[in-house]
Amino acid sequence: MVDTPQAEDLLKAIPRHVEGVDPASRALSPSEAFVYTRIDGVTSVEEILKLSGLDQGDTIALLKSLYSKGVVSWDGAEEAQEEMDQAALDEEVDLDRATKERILSLHAHLAQLTHYQLLGIDRRADAKQIKKAYFESSRLYHPDTYFRKNLGSYKARIDAIFKAIGKAYDVLSNEQKRAAYDATLPYEPTAEEVEQKKARQEQEKRDARLRQERRQRLLKRNPLAQRKAQASRHLAEARQAEQENDFIKAANCAKLALALLPDDEKIKAYHQEVEKKAAPERAARNYKRGLGDESLGRLEEALDWFRRAVENNPEDSRALFKAASLMLELKRNLLVAVQYCRKVIELEPENSKVHLVLGKVFLEQGLLKNALRELNLYVEQNPLDDRAVEQVKELRKKIK
Repeated sequence: MVDTPQAEDLLKAIPRHVEGVDPASRALSPSEAFVYTRIDGVTSVEEILKLSGLDQGDTIALLKSLYSKGVVSWDGAEEAQEEMDQAALDEEVDLDRATKERILSLHAHLAQLTHYQLLGIDRRADAKQIKKAYFESSRLYHPDTYFRKNLGSYKARIDAIFKAIGKAYDVLSNEQKRAAYDATLPYEPTAEEVEQKKARQEQEKRDARLRQERRQRLLKRNPLAQRKAQASRHLAEARQAEQENDFIKAANCAKLALALLPDDEKIKAYHQEVEKKAAPERAARNYKRGLGDESLGRLEEALDWFRRAVENNPEDSRALFKAASLMLELKRNLLVAVQYCRKVIELEPENSKVHLVLGKVFLEQGLLKNALRELNLYVEQNPLDDRAVEQVKELRKKIK
């Protein structure tokens, strides 16, 4: 196979199964089923080829077939299909644009259409209706219809459609084949059943609206009941967010519920529970904001974000170190900086840089012996830092 740009892109793509689609319902060929089972959502097409020893050209053709059947996709698949369709629309052949679009659309969905959908008839159509639909459809795509016309790439598409129409008629015109085929299809309600379901849904909507209106009338008469209802809605949102692992949203919703019913012990307990879960995520967000402000030279704002991160997660060594470093640079809260540095040492004993920061903080406080001790620890692990080595020498002279 020649490596076209599209083929090269597909080799790098990572195919994945389309969620909610049962491949058994799409009549996969044995080869398609084999390729389908090799797809795991993390392995690229190129790696699948290496692991399975499949032929590159055949595999790419099978992948495209699986995509057309709606069971497999990959990033860029839709864009690639649109480019191919546009190229086909621009192709100079003896067909008008409307005919081109009809052929392209039908061919792209052949694998997804039932025999009934392909012929444009109801599942309960009788033999006469099936025969009429077949002749009308096949006439549109019969080779004689395009005799001596330049069809270009459309010839293969028309042939495939005509073949599919013939297969559909062969199955549906035979009672035994039709019964076996119908057994493979999901149940399709009658027009009467559809109308009945629609009527039930409309009635349910009306009943729900009446219940809601009655509830609103009652709430207006009772402020406490109104607060309880609002708190209940906030709690429902909080629990939904918690299930989706969005703990910050869950904590915020629980806080709103607590503001409405501040004496409710159950809401208090739940709010504390989700706040604990949200704390690491809040810390990570605040730390990221701190890095952003620091990169822009807004050191005061950056320090504030780093301290908030520490408040959210006292075990966040990155935020502790960043906050202590900025306190040293801004020459403020040096006692807090000492506490932060000691916490980092406790969490990351191998972090030598914290000894350098702590040593400089002690220097700012005039605690020379403490500064010497910390700088010595730093120099032991970083003997090539000439500036720190020189600082240690100067301190030793002053202390003597």
